[in-house]
Amino acid sequence: MNTKRIIILAITIMSAFAFYSCGQGNKTKEFLQEAANETNAKTPMDVAEGVRLDSLVLEGDAGIAYYYTFTEITKRELNPETFERDARNNIIESLKESSAIDAYRKTNVTAIFVYHDKVGELVARIELKPGEY
Repeated sequence: MNTKRIIILAITIMSAFAFYSCGQGNKTKEFLQEAANETNAKTPMDVAEGVRLDSLVLEGDAGIAYYYTFTEITKRELNPETFERDARNNIIESLKESSAIDAYRKTNVTAIFVYHDKVGELVARIELKPGEY
C-alpha cells in the first residue's frame, strides 16, 4: 500500500473542497455536504493499487470523513497500530505543507480518515482536529 499516494489524493480532494468553499462564508456544513455529494457521485474510485476511496461523509457541523478500503489485504496482514501512527504523521506533515487547504483551516474543519480492510473490518480511524494540520 502506498501511503504517500493516499495522502496526495487526500490533499487533492481537500484542495478541491477548499476551492469550492471560497466565498461560502459561514456555510461550512453546506459546502462540505455539497463537496461530499459531488465526490460521492464518482465513488468508489481506486486511488492507489489496493486502495479504494468509498465515500465522503459529513460528520457533525464541520467534519468530513474519507472512507477508504484496502482491497487486497486484511487487518491481520498488517500492524494497525503502526499503520495508524505512520499514516497520521505522514498526513499531518503533508497537510501542514499545503496552503491549498487554508479554507479548511479557516473554517475549522475536522478531517477524518477511516480505513477498512477487504472484509470490512476497521483498520484505523485518524481524526485531525483544526490546528493539528
